[in-house]
Amino acid sequence: DIYLIRHADAGDPRLWAGDDAERPLSELGHRQARALGETFRRLGWAVGAVASSPLVRARQTAEGFLAGGPAETGYH
Repeated sequence: DIYLIRHADAGDPRLWAGDDAERPLSELGHRQARALGETFRRLGWAVGAVASSPLVRARQTAEGFLAGGPAETGYH
């Protein structure tokens, strides 16, 4: 199976003054990413690999997802 996951909440881009590639997750987004990982673990869905865009919010989503605990073998 392949799961495509969009980044978690990163707030309103119109309120971010910096480079959009550097826009981080909001506090809500951090909770969402971890909760998704916890849901995968609870359902017993193993993850063979995780690939992420280099955007800050995408990397933070992947890291939070993995911190939630799904079984996995690699992060790219």
